Amino acid sequence: MRKAWSILLLAVCGTVLWADPGKPAPEPHREKPAKNNGFNRFYWRAFSRMTQEERKAMMELQAKDPAEFHRKMREAMETLRAADAARRKQIAALAERCRTGSEEEKQAARKELTEIFRQGYTKRLADSRRHLQEMEARMKRLSETLKKKEANADAEIEMMVENCIRGIKPPRPERHGRPFPGPGK
Repeated sequence: MRKAWSILLLAVCGTVLWADPGKPAPEPHREKPAKNNGFNRFYWRAFSRMTQEERKAMMELQAKDPAEFHRKMREAMETLRAADAARRKQIAALAERCRTGSEEEKQAARKELTEIFRQGYTKRLADSRRHLQEMEARMKRLSETLKKKEANADAEIEMMVENCIRGIKPPRPERHGRPFPGPGK
């Protein structure tokens, strides 16, 4: 009887009641989220490793020619990706030499591995330090802006009231978004 009802419900609703109440229903099909259009850790790392002047130039390029901006960013990203792959390959080869080589080869390979990891670690520390300095500078600018707004609050509110009475629309609030929104946005 349950099978008949299941078939009837399938025909009417497009769903099936499970005959065994103890058996869980399968998960509904969910669409996989769209890939990030190539905006991955290499993309952001490439942008973060640029100097302030290079970033400013890239931001201007993004406003003028988004396609060229993305082409250049992809080039930088691919360069980083290739360097990262070569580094991983070199590390794997050195680790293999440490496992299988003679004592002299093991010591030399270990010394090379230590230097490679030291360089990578030092570079990440420098990136983090620069990022922190940029955040501190931004925080200082935002703090100064907030102080100015607090000092002028009464005058700003009075201006908004006057503009409203005159029929002038209030300005849109500032947007604080990502450094660059991506293609087509």
